Amino acid sequence: MPTASDEPDTTTIEVTRKQARTDKAAVDLARTVYLAMTGRPAPATVDVVAHKDRWDVTFTE
Repeated sequence: MPTASDEPDTTTIEVTRKQARTDKAAVDLARTVYLAMTGRPAPATVDVVAHKDRWDVTFTE
């Protein structure tokens, strides 16, 4: 059975369509928010899920 330490550390940032017009712009904005929140650059592994009115940008360490 996997423990919490075995699972990757993820952070999801929601970006609305008012904040960004494209998925690339959403990722760029989410990277900036991640840097502001943590004080370190966002991980290279990113997953973007598009919704009607927003993107969910998930960074995995």
